[in-house]
Amino acid sequence: MHRLGPLLRTGVLCFGLAVVPGRPQAGREAVMEAISARRFSVALELLDGILGTEKTNPALWTLRGVVLTELRREAESLASFRNALSLDPGFLPALERAAEIELRRNDPSARSTLGRILGQRPADPVAHLMAGVAAFREKDCSATLDHFAKARSTVHDNAIALSHEGQCQFEAGKALEASEIYRRLLELRPDDRRARFNLGLSLHEAGKQREAAAALQPLTAAPHDGDALRLLAGVFESMGDVKRAVGLLQEAIAAQPEDERAYLHLAALCLSRDSAALGIQVLTGGLKKVTRSGKLHAARGMLHAHLGQYEPAEKDFEAADPASAALGLAVTRQVQGRAGDAIPALRERLRRAPGDASSAAALARALREDGATPGSAAFDEAISALQRAVALDPRHLDARVELGKALLGAGRPDEAVIHLRTAAEADPRGRASAYLLIRALMRTKQSEEVRKQVEHYRSLLEREAPRPHTFDSGRAGK
Repeated sequence: MHRLGPLLRTGVLCFGLAVVPGRPQAGREAVMEAISARRFSVALELLDGILGTEKTNPALWTLRGVVLTELRREAESLASFRNALSLDPGFLPALERAAEIELRRNDPSARSTLGRILGQRPADPVAHLMAGVAAFREKDCSATLDHFAKARSTVHDNAIALSHEGQCQFEAGKALEASEIYRRLLELRPDDRRARFNLGLSLHEAGKQREAAAALQPLTAAPHDGDALRLLAGVFESMGDVKRAVGLLQEAIAAQPEDERAYLHLAALCLSRDSAALGIQVLTGGLKKVTRSGKLHAARGMLHAHLGQYEPAEKDFEAADPASAALGLAVTRQVQGRAGDAIPALRERLRRAPGDASSAAALARALREDGATPGSAAFDEAISALQRAVALDPRHLDARVELGKALLGAGRPDEAVIHLRTAAEADPRGRASAYLLIRALMRTKQSEEVRKQVEHYRSLLEREAPRPHTFDSGRAGK
């Protein structure tokens, strides 16, 4: 990280060197003279002599830390500030200096130190800015945005803080707010390509496609920026200009022929336009440049499967990386009605990647489609696979609904209710979870709850039913 600059106000102040009755002053005056003359090695030697008799003076320890900072002995400097704070935990000059070093060194103690400063100065914009940077480094975007909001005027002119704030706003789903922050960052750094890219990305996500295209256009000049070309292609695709999008992706491929991402994007664009055959040609060209790309093989396999070309699809999946191959083969075989053939591939996939929730759910589905019945070992394995899937990914609603259905079939309605209710709450419009939840509740004799769910299910059916067209009352004739 770039230095935030002289954020704090302590400076090289000679605190601790004030005249103290009954103590010799010559040494203190000599320290002050040495500091004024920037003879910091001399000042340090003199301070160490004074500290020999005044070890409990936090101001002296703080001044020693300042001198060590000037000597670029940062670790020792921080130790001196911390020594001062062990004597007086609220000593603000030591807190400020320690926080500055901790932040510069990515020390996790920075947030705690800054919190102690804000306890004394809750409206301090500089401390809030630093606290926001420290929070960002710990991936705490909520705290980052909160601190930056309290340091608005300071953040406005600080490129690092603006960059962090823009990223946090974007990750919070506030793309339009992020775009305004990146726009300001670009004012501070007109030649910052990353800021320009992020501005374009934010505008694209916010639906401001024309503004996004204008922001990104300078990045496509020579030398070509593959990331910018791909993003700009996505912008033109959103605007319906498929021809321009394809041209930009072709430029990205020409600029970075060994980058598989442009091939994958172009193939996906072909598929979205029902041109799977053209997508296969694109990926075949990519595989001549990126010969060992598992992702390109897996994508081409999926396109072959989409066209019903299962033999070449399986060859591509077998050539892909193990993760893509096992899952891809399983999907293809299930499409062909060969669920039983998919089971060994999925078991092998789970052995290699035990944390893959999608593969666990796919195995359960394959076992069910292969004829597993309640009470059989295969059915029990399917339930275990589904339990594993929802434990790995609690938001995998399809797996949760399937688990509820399987538990209902196994005569375990109480457990089924738990999973189906969770799925129904996460997706209130889900008809499958609503219907199965009614069945499970009926089995557990929760009649009042059944009535509520039946009413909810009826409302879902009404919402999906065709409705008559209505006229705008202000324009319809009498």
